[in-house]
Amino acid sequence: MINKILNFWNYSIKRQLVLGITFLTLCMFLSLSFIILEKQKDFFNESSINQAKNRTNLLANNSSSWLMANDFIGLQEVVDSVSTYKDEIYTMVVDLKGKVLAHSDKSKVGQFLVDDISVKHINSLTKEFEILKLYTNEDNHFIEVASPIFYKNQLLGYVRNRIDNNYWINSLQAIKNEFMIFTLIATIFAILFAYLSAYIFTRNFYNLIEVTKKIKEGEKNIKADENVVKEIQLLSKEFNNMIEVKEKNEQVILELNQNLEKIVQERTKELNFLNENLEQKIVAEVEKNRQKDIFIQQQARLAALGEMIGNIAHQWRQPLSVITTSVSALSLKEEFGILEANDIKQTNETVKKMAEFLNNTIENFRNFFQKDQPKKVFVIAQTIDSTLEIIKASYDNHFIVLNKDLDYTIEYFGSENFLAQVLLNILSNAKDALIENQIENKKVNLRLFKDKDNIKITIQDNAGGIKEENMDKIFDPYFTTKHKSQGTGLGLYMSTQIINKHFNGTLSVSNVINEDEIGAFFTIEIPTEN
Repeated sequence: MINKILNFWNYSIKRQLVLGITFLTLCMFLSLSFIILEKQKDFFNESSINQAKNRTNLLANNSSSWLMANDFIGLQEVVDSVSTYKDEIYTMVVDLKGKVLAHSDKSKVGQFLVDDISVKHINSLTKEFEILKLYTNEDNHFIEVASPIFYKNQLLGYVRNRIDNNYWINSLQAIKNEFMIFTLIATIFAILFAYLSAYIFTRNFYNLIEVTKKIKEGEKNIKADENVVKEIQLLSKEFNNMIEVKEKNEQVILELNQNLEKIVQERTKELNFLNENLEQKIVAEVEKNRQKDIFIQQQARLAALGEMIGNIAHQWRQPLSVITTSVSALSLKEEFGILEANDIKQTNETVKKMAEFLNNTIENFRNFFQKDQPKKVFVIAQTIDSTLEIIKASYDNHFIVLNKDLDYTIEYFGSENFLAQVLLNILSNAKDALIENQIENKKVNLRLFKDKDNIKITIQDNAGGIKEENMDKIFDPYFTTKHKSQGTGLGLYMSTQIINKHFNGTLSVSNVINEDEIGAFFTIEIPTEN
């Protein structure tokens, strides 16, 4: 809204002048009208009060002798004498007990005043003129006053008089209407004056604009009018000076162009000769570069394929080892005669899970850079448990204690297999480090919890930690501290790529000391809303 107002205001100088002068005129006349009307209102109120006071005091003076003589007929005639006024609503005379002795409405003579204002006024026994009621709202416009009746400084009663104020109210409204008409006329004249002033002021600018248009269209010997007001005259002179400089520069440029055409003709002959041989060289170089680009693309595809195969091999080592270990254990139990019926079933389930995971690994890597990865809502803790089942046999064979603290209420919408792949990478690396460093009490702690708006998975081992010189390179592709037969250096690289691209999260690592044991501390941090 504010921008629309500013755009409307900034449209042109003419509009600003018209609106500005009109607004200032309107504000000035409205302020003046308000001040004068307030003063006139105070004057009318004061006049109304003085009129009521004079009339009531006169009645009080004329009523004292009739009241002393207990001549209520004469007192009624005094009251009736003021009933002829057009603004008179009623007049009455009351004694000090509140009894009406005379009233313009004779039916009320002999009654007692019992309203709160009347009772309070009579009980006060005041000897001063007093305004009892003053109404100036839309429904009532009257003033009611009371004057004491004295006879030789003795208070005998009061004269009550209610007078209509419509005359003063109508007079004030008439003045208000006149001011509104006057303000409207003044505003119209202000608009006309502002428009005329704006037209005269901006006309010179539009003349300059017309001169610039003619110059743009190619007309020459055009000058701006300098017979204008001083400020515009200075602008016009500078504008004419600019035109003169422009014409001189155009003449110089014309001469230079003529010389340049001769030079270009000479150089063109030379270039035509060179171009005949250059075109052939360009065609040859373009073809050479095209073949080079094709070769680079093929190498890139082969490199990506090699990286994919390496990752698959890296991921398959652990599941294949679990399958081999499970089958070997089954053979040994059969050889020693301790094979039970349930062992075959358990081994069969383990091999089926390993085979299914191997198949999912291939599918995950095949679809890694595709946008149509299957997504669903899954419980992260259940995914972690499924991953631990895959690696449990290998951990048990190497006497690795796995402690877990999981929150089973945390759900996530995404690819469950990708997260399992990352967890298996980190858990496999932890197992290899514990075995390689010959740790006696091998431990891995895994925790799942919520931290504000993020889901965190932490994996901590006690394998001695990561060397400081390797800390910055741990997530680089092809970086590994293992033998080539054990890894390609792509596991953690692909893990951080998966967390970044498919979970909008981060994978970080640090070394921690816990109970005098040093280990690597991996943190997977995923926002709750993907």
